[in-house]
Amino acid sequence: MADVLGNSKFNNNTCVLITFDENEIYAIENRVYSLLLGDAIPNNLRGTKDSTFYTHYSQLSTVEVLNHLYRH
Repeated sequence: MADVLGNSKFNNNTCVLITFDENEIYAIENRVYSLLLGDAIPNNLRGTKDSTFYTHYSQLSTVEVLNHLYRH
């Protein structure tokens, strides 16, 4: 990913969402970990950690907001 994110031709208002969502034991609450990379991440949020509960819909919403695809 370092090569991709270091490439100015690729990394122009880019957000890469990497998600780990695996839990084969359904009796245990599933935790989804996500990592956002790229220059589309606002400066004040870079390097931060958020322990808020999110769903897969939250990930879709993030992509929509970053690409101005959301509805008012």
